Amino acid sequence: MLESDASWPAKMATLASHHLHSPDNDIINRVDWIKAWQGGGPSGPQPLKSYSTEALNQLAATAGSTVDSVNKAIDKRYETFRQEFRKMKKGKYYSSSAAEFGAMYSIVVSRTAHLGPRWAGSRGIIPLHDFLNHP
Repeated sequence: MLESDASWPAKMATLASHHLHSPDNDIINRVDWIKAWQGGGPSGPQPLKSYSTEALNQLAATAGSTVDSVNKAIDKRYETFRQEFRKMKKGKYYSSSAAEFGAMYSIVVSRTAHLGPRWAGSRGIIPLHDFLNHP
């Protein structure tokens, strides 16, 4: 698997982590922008076995779904994260642990929004987007 095969969120998470670890190389000051994404962000993807039965039941109730569906979603999210991590960890800008990459990856995914036709259908990271999106 090549770094070029990775998703946009995986690439952005890796580059963001790189700039946080190497602020001296950040000539256009991305560090402040990246730090603005963070406060209270989601944790990185976790394997299903790390969730308690109570947490799974609560997630299912909150989502209006079955525990089985929640289990499948957690497994899918975690496997997708693992695949993305494997693609990125040998890349040019990789500079974090799996936990750090997972946290940044989750932040990027959570705060990404479709910017609409005025931005040619691009996606962008909006600080605190998930707080507005999930009151």
